[in-house]
Amino acid sequence: MVQLFGFVLSFIYYVFFTGYCGQTPGKMALRIKVIRRDGSALSYGRAAFREVPAKFISGIIFGIGYLMVAFDDQKQGLHDRMADTYVIKL
Repeated sequence: MVQLFGFVLSFIYYVFFTGYCGQTPGKMALRIKVIRRDGSALSYGRAAFREVPAKFISGIIFGIGYLMVAFDDQKQGLHDRMADTYVIKL
């Protein structure tokens, strides 16, 4: 029950903040933001897709989906490519 509560709370945290303004409080502190490829804001549906299944897939392949950021010309991880998003510096 505690794990389920933790999952629901983290889901709400990441999806709400990312869908609402493109930034979680941590991203606000680092002055970075998640946007769509065309520069528009994320919807809650796209934020949910990026944060849950796309990040899950990035992580289960030995974290290679996250390491792609270091080697990609556009600095996108697998989850960003799947969700058609970028992380920009403000």
